[in-house]
Amino acid sequence: MSQRYFSPVIVTGMHRSGTSIVTRLLEKLGLLVGVKKDQNCESIFFQDLNKWMLLQCDGSWEHPRQIHYILDNPDILTMTADYLQYWLKTPHIVAYLGLANYLRYLNMFRISRPWGWKDPRNTFTLPIWLKLFPEAKVINIYRHGLDIAQSLKTRHDSYLAQNAQLHERRKWYYWTRMKRGGFAGATRSATLDGAFAIWEEYMEEDFRQAEALGERVVRVKYEDFLESPCDVLEKLVAFCGLDASQDDIASVTGELRKSRRYAYLQNEKLKPWAEKYKSNLAKFGY
Repeated sequence: MSQRYFSPVIVTGMHRSGTSIVTRLLEKLGLLVGVKKDQNCESIFFQDLNKWMLLQCDGSWEHPRQIHYILDNPDILTMTADYLQYWLKTPHIVAYLGLANYLRYLNMFRISRPWGWKDPRNTFTLPIWLKLFPEAKVINIYRHGLDIAQSLKTRHDSYLAQNAQLHERRKWYYWTRMKRGGFAGATRSATLDGAFAIWEEYMEEDFRQAEALGERVVRVKYEDFLESPCDVLEKLVAFCGLDASQDDIASVTGELRKSRRYAYLQNEKLKPWAEKYKSNLAKFGY
């Protein structure tokens, strides 16, 4: 009997859109998403590869459209895909698989269970990953743009305040060497307008890819997920090929906060912004 190998499930969607919680729940239900992950349930292994691709063209998750400099250059695109294909057959994949699974599978093209990874950058690097995994499935998660913009700005403000305190305490350190990083990890999301513009770029790319992928993509509206998590997870479990029962699904959804649906409605200061972005939001069904 021949061995069945699984193509990955690639989770896409803007930062703060619910990709982390959905991926965590799928992991609890049996989806392999990596042994080394950050606090957002992103595989460090694949995150580093996505960062590397964007770095080639002076891009980042904040400036993702730079990836077109790779996608539009056949020579660079071919070498990038070739490098990734080779890298996924090296012992470095132990960072994703762990030692036991590495010894079992030896490369990422021989995995015999449902697996995948989540990273917002996947939205823009997906065309390259599909060259390696042409049968890959995609889960795209999206959320109201104002909620995401506010969340990004809040995160930026918190990060900046922490760095301001560190800056004062560490001035002595600048006598010995130059500061390596900046004071704000994401300057474009310092304003609601900037953060909202990033969301629009991700949504436009997600919509374009969904049309091309057809039945190989499932799009999840975060607000619908919070309203009926079991129904959405049941669909995703089947899509991923997981062996999880309805009881299993119900057991992992108990701590979800439905209050996060359209959170901007609870903030009076954000309501004028909702009116400002009304036509932009309507393009994406909001």
